[in-house]
Amino acid sequence: MNITQKNSSELTEDEKEEMFNMYKLSYLLGGQDIWFKNKKDLFSKYPCFVTFNDNYLLVYAMFQFKKKYNKISLVCHNGSDKGKMLSIDLRYILVNTGGWILEAADKVSWLLRKKNTPIIEGYDSIVEALDIKGNPNDTIEMNDTFNYNDKSSYQYTRIYNDIKNNIIYRSRETLFGTMPCEFGDNLNCNRSCITSGGKYKLKLKRSYKNRRNKSKHKRNKRNKTNKRKTK
Repeated sequence: MNITQKNSSELTEDEKEEMFNMYKLSYLLGGQDIWFKNKKDLFSKYPCFVTFNDNYLLVYAMFQFKKKYNKISLVCHNGSDKGKMLSIDLRYILVNTGGWILEAADKVSWLLRKKNTPIIEGYDSIVEALDIKGNPNDTIEMNDTFNYNDKSSYQYTRIYNDIKNNIIYRSRETLFGTMPCEFGDNLNCNRSCITSGGKYKLKLKRSYKNRRNKSKHKRNKRNKTNKRKTK
């Protein structure tokens, strides 16, 4: 099956509502907490998603941009046996494609490892992939006894300090994926959804930096001119 990429701006409000209900169902079935209260919160956070053959009302994966990877953040299905199976297939295909990563725990982690799915190895590589280097409120602790072939084993513990709500989250994860790719040259990176972040955001940053440097140059030039006039 072909993987297709969509932007939430292409969806109707009814489609968004149905996808939000799929999100709630998937996470309740998996025994996980519901992070988003409504469809607006969900699509504001993750406007970009991928699916099989445009069938996003069966299964879809939402992702966000990191410096060197597309990080899969949510994978949801409609609760059917086919949807559940395709949710694993979608994860597997994406993380076997250059430029995609996925943190997985418990059952999903083991299902992917049973399929010999590649992982990102080493503390430095993991921190770089997750884009959390130097962030004291988002860290990892490696598990020295990690065994890829052990169902109950995990690669590291992710520790996130939610300062706003005064909560510290700890989760046991394994990071699946292959090496990053050059996003400007390799179409396999599927980095075309740029509603939130990505190339458009980088261009804005660059443009702001250029304007700031030009303004600074003009100020320095004026100061030198004023100094000459006062002598």
